[in-house]
Amino acid sequence: MNDPHVVALNYRITHGKHFNYDDAEEFEDNTSPDFCLKVKDKKVRFELKKHYATEDDAKASLKDFVRQWEFEACLEYGPDSFGLTYDDYEIIDRNPPTTKPDVDVIQIHERISVSDNLEITTRMLKFPSPPSDVSVNADDPDTNTMFERLMNCQRGKEPVTSMANFCLTVIEGLFDRGKRKKAASHFKINLDTLKRIGDLCANKGGPLGARKRTGIRNDLTTEEREWLVKSVKEIICRVAKKAHNSKNRGNSF
Repeated sequence: MNDPHVVALNYRITHGKHFNYDDAEEFEDNTSPDFCLKVKDKKVRFELKKHYATEDDAKASLKDFVRQWEFEACLEYGPDSFGLTYDDYEIIDRNPPTTKPDVDVIQIHERISVSDNLEITTRMLKFPSPPSDVSVNADDPDTNTMFERLMNCQRGKEPVTSMANFCLTVIEGLFDRGKRKKAASHFKINLDTLKRIGDLCANKGGPLGARKRTGIRNDLTTEEREWLVKSVKEIICRVAKKAHNSKNRGNSF
């Protein structure tokens, strides 16, 4: 009887036109108990340490890790800075027919892909660091919604005040009375941070970003814009970690 075993899964790094990884140093990471990770020339190879008989099972084992890597990279470097697209897998038969007793044939199952013509504006000297472990749930609906609003803001498609205020209402909307204080306690965020986000979004923003008329002539400073983005990133991370912990607790019963 045949005994198929998936040896490795291969991905390629994708990115937007404002990023370039031609000068990024290759690296190898063997710290995971599940795989050995090799990154070179925008190609990512997961050499599996555990047995998976099918491509789907092998891919499922990496789903959360791959998603978190993309999530954390884009939070750090900006929208469209880093993505992983699945290419192919390598499989062997650990119990081949007796007519070929001494041969292990590696089959590579390819996925046809179209290469992108990229306009280079930023040269990355390293690849984004992979997660040390899976600790966030980037597919949590609230996390994903806030993440996409932040990415659109950084693409210039939404004012920072609108984006930040929306994210504030997401975490406050989970509670009733004293919602801001409860949100700060639940997600372990300094209450003064949430108060300042609310104040900046309510009273500043300039002609295109003000939520109220009083903020039309009171634009944000560069430092305030940067602080709002940094604070929203931290909120998103806290929500993603809480969602991961809640998901794990739910699965433990």
